[in-house]
Amino acid sequence: MSCPGGCSSSSSTPRLKRFASLWERLFAPPLLAGPQPPASVRLKRGELTRLARVGGFRRIECGEGKLWITQSGCGDDIVLSAGENRVFTQGGMVLIEALMESMVELK
Repeated sequence: MSCPGGCSSSSSTPRLKRFASLWERLFAPPLLAGPQPPASVRLKRGELTRLARVGGFRRIECGEGKLWITQSGCGDDIVLSAGENRVFTQGGMVLIEALMESMVELK
């Protein structure tokens, strides 16, 4: 079966699956919103999670693995290795990606 533009449906399926997966990870509801008690989240390699209004947390710590973290309104991205942490004083959305299987600790 062909689609407009000459592509076959079988060749576009992997691309659509990747797009759908990325869409879900980026636009899924945030994992946590606002001040919360301490929590831990295990992420697989390449898995993303969002935290809304992270200013309510004192600290994000990498318990295991390695994490890439970026915050809206902040020009610097950071990478945390096991045992390292970052204190967030301003509010805003935070996006965390596991660069390898990791444990995120929110305190």
